[in-house]
Amino acid sequence: MAYLPIDLMTSERRAYRRLKTFNIDPAYVYGNQFRVNLGFFIGYESLGITIKIVSTVDFEFVQQSVTMILNGIKLKMYKGPLTESGVFDSVVNILPNNTQTSAEEITNQVTMIKGGSVSTYQQPVIDSIFCQSAETDAASAQTSMSGTRGFAAGTYYLKFEKLGSTAFQSRGTYDLIFNENP
Repeated sequence: MAYLPIDLMTSERRAYRRLKTFNIDPAYVYGNQFRVNLGFFIGYESLGITIKIVSTVDFEFVQQSVTMILNGIKLKMYKGPLTESGVFDSVVNILPNNTQTSAEEITNQVTMIKGGSVSTYQQPVIDSIFCQSAETDAASAQTSMSGTRGFAAGTYYLKFEKLGSTAFQSRGTYDLIFNENP
């Protein structure tokens, strides 16, 4: 009688063998999952922040959240190409989400760069988050989006726009976990 290879089984003892399965995202296990933790501040005169996302592979947002400390924002994602102005020159730090020795060391193929702005007039929004805090620094509110959102390789833009007028400042953090699907 032929048996499955032992590396696919949970035990070497025949009476206790079961087929191994992953209970977590395989992208995490294999090192294809990454994370971004970005603190942001939008001053009085600024209308917002734009992040350009460039990917040579398909990718998916696994989880993203915005935590507001002051006022609120609308976070919108657009598919490029769009008309850019200004300079995108501040690289957003992208870290592997699994640094265990069992995970492969993979260089991310998704890049994120802050700066500049884009014209989004009459462009469809492909993903969005709305988050509002109370009017004081001591209060905070969080909006989370869970569930997977897949995107084809290409250029995308995340726009952080203040709620209300330029008379307000907005401050918070943006957290993202994403998988690359080479």
